[in-house]
Amino acid sequence: MYYKTEEVFIKDIDVSDVSYRISADKPLFALEESIKRIGLVNFPILCRNENFFIIISGFRRVKACINVGFKKIFANVMDLKNKKDKHLKVGIAISDNSFARALNFIEMARAFNLLLKVYSDKDVMLEKAHTFNLSNSHDFFNKIMKINGMPSFLQEALVKDVVALPTALDMKRFEEEEQKIFIRLFDKIRVGLNRQRALTLLLKEISILEGISILELVLKDKEITGIIANDKEDNNRKGRLLLEALTRRRYPVLTKAKKKFEDNLKKLNLASNMRLAPPVNFEESIYSLSINFKNIKELKAGAEKIDSMVLNSVLKEIMD
Repeated sequence: MYYKTEEVFIKDIDVSDVSYRISADKPLFALEESIKRIGLVNFPILCRNENFFIIISGFRRVKACINVGFKKIFANVMDLKNKKDKHLKVGIAISDNSFARALNFIEMARAFNLLLKVYSDKDVMLEKAHTFNLSNSHDFFNKIMKINGMPSFLQEALVKDVVALPTALDMKRFEEEEQKIFIRLFDKIRVGLNRQRALTLLLKEISILEGISILELVLKDKEITGIIANDKEDNNRKGRLLLEALTRRRYPVLTKAKKKFEDNLKKLNLASNMRLAPPVNFEESIYSLSINFKNIKELKAGAEKIDSMVLNSVLKEIMD
């Protein structure tokens, strides 16, 4: 065994040493209540270091015990003296977390940082990462490591699932105040990656075109604030309504053309097995008409419908 269970005084634990910390900051209320009711079930892992202990795994457990007023706790104490000690401590710190639950992106970044301290060769490090229940993908590793340079408020948004990782990585294109506004927006309207990307791009473009700040758009524009504050709608619908409103504002001509096409399409009264598609973004003049059929009778009916369409003034209006 690399450690043995001992009872230690909390005052002898150096809680300021976070060298091996993996877990991200999360509320401790539930953990504290559990410890009050049934005590500390899973003991933290400590390492003896001269006259005090450092935490290898269990930072949240130790902090929760301090908060509830414990003076002593049981812990699994390591007492290592050889050159492989650091490798072992890193391995235990990561494994005790990664095999117990799914790590969030911040915790993954911390785990990789620890591995890099003991494995200087990146390929060797990633091979070892796989044994610790971490991804060994070079591409994923490169993305995760960019988290280290993010401001703390953006890292916190990642931990809380307010923003998706690709969105957080894209935030470097924006000023810090703009990043904070986007996080505030996505905290109120929880939407997926695609909508996050679309909304950030639209808001930035509108800001530039209209010469107003993103802060003014999100916090002061009546249409936008009205959508955000509408408690009668769920997040999915609010996200869609906001996207539609911003698209109308960013592309007024295109939006008008699309609306006109949709109105005229209804007037054409196409059969359910027919579809008329306009040019992409109405930038060209080529339309596409498709028909689905399962027998000659349906094909003949479709052909007759097409003949009547050609004579319909509504189609001419669409084409013009």
